[in-house]
Amino acid sequence: MEAFHDYAISYWGANGASAVAWKGDVAAIGRYAAVAAKDGLWARDFGDRGWVTEIARDGDHVVCRYTIRDEDGGEDGKRWQQLPRGLPGITSVTHMVVEVWTFESPRVLFAHEYEAWANCCGSEIGPAPPRISDEITITHDEVRVRFHDAWRASRATFHETPLVGVEPVIAPWDADRDVTFRITR
Repeated sequence: MEAFHDYAISYWGANGASAVAWKGDVAAIGRYAAVAAKDGLWARDFGDRGWVTEIARDGDHVVCRYTIRDEDGGEDGKRWQQLPRGLPGITSVTHMVVEVWTFESPRVLFAHEYEAWANCCGSEIGPAPPRISDEITITHDEVRVRFHDAWRASRATFHETPLVGVEPVIAPWDADRDVTFRITR
C-alpha cells in the first residue's frame, strides 16, 4: 500500500487524492486499480508498462480492463523500418486484458486478453498496426470470448508471448473461436 501512496503523490501531488475518479467503490489510478472493500482499501499494481483503462463494480464482482506493453517493443519497430516493404515478425505487443474479481476481499477470478496490437508497424496517420481483437461478454456467472477481427496478422508473422496467468487472445487460426468460461468463487 505504501507504493500505491507514493505513486498517487507522484502522479497528482500531495493534495491529489481529490483527483482520483472513484466510481462508487472502485477507481482507476494510472497503473493501479483500487477497490474500497469492507475490510479496507485494496490496490492492484499493473507495473511500469501497465495502465488501467476501465474499472466498474458489477454486483459482487469488479470488472477491470487494462493494457500492458511487452518490454522489447522497439526491436520490432527497428526491424520494420529496415524492411523494404512488408511486416517484420511480430514479437512484441500491447496486451488489452479484462479481469473479473470478487468484490469482498478482492481476488482475480478470471483473466483473458481480448486484444493484442503489434508495437511496431503503423500509426494514427498510416496503416494501423497488426492486431487481433476478440469480443467479450460478461454476465453474472459467465464470460464469453469470441474471435472478432484480425488486421494484418497471420500465424506466420504474429508471434505473441502470452502474459503469465492470463488466457491469450483468440486468433483466427485457433481451433476454438468462441469459448464460454464459468466464473467460480
